Amino acid sequence: MGRSVADTPTSPEFIRISDEDRERAVDDLKREFVDGRLSHETFMLRVQVALGARNSGQLAGLLDDLPPRRPRLAQARTAARRLARNARTAVTDGAAAVADGAAAMADGASALAAPLREALSPRREPPRREPPLPAPTRPGAPPAPFVFPAGEGTSFTIGRHQGCDLFIADMTVSRLHARLARVTEGWLLIDLGSTNGTRLNGWRVRDAVPIRPGDQVRFGSAEFVVQADQTA
Repeated sequence: MGRSVADTPTSPEFIRISDEDRERAVDDLKREFVDGRLSHETFMLRVQVALGARNSGQLAGLLDDLPPRRPRLAQARTAARRLARNARTAVTDGAAAVADGAAAMADGASALAAPLREALSPRREPPRREPPLPAPTRPGAPPAPFVFPAGEGTSFTIGRHQGCDLFIADMTVSRLHARLARVTEGWLLIDLGSTNGTRLNGWRVRDAVPIRPGDQVRFGSAEFVVQADQTA
């Protein structure tokens, strides 16, 4: 016996959402973080909420508590959104040169907010850069080695942006693709709403998952195998 019309939720907050709606919400959060309007911890918490949302009501209010933007920042946000859309289209069409140009222009816009972003960063230790990950192997070749970052840091970003802690020079990798978090039990891998996804041992990463030596991890089409130590 089917559900009656009265049993079907009609309020906007109960309307089911698509993966595209979640990705748009994550893109909005990324722009607010890059502009320095969200702290690192707040950004990560709200990304988790957006990725786990099932209806529009769960996406509502993610950015409502932020103060109104000044006209100049609003213009920068509109330009960044247009550049990001153009960059995604270029990657889909295989136009690597166009994507690189759009990314460079977006980098210039985000540089305006760099001092504020540094001031709001929760890390007190001086920023450290890990060596770039090995270049992704060609199809059919063994995965490249992936080693956990050294030192005492607890959070490391992974992506195509050269400002990431772990830099991957591959056009299928998003500029801010994923994050490694050091916890008491080991390491956690978190996807940051990347365009082409993160996979661990073949499974799509949607929440924080443990990652250990021997695991195979893929960012876009860049595939790696986790090594046991720094000398591997």
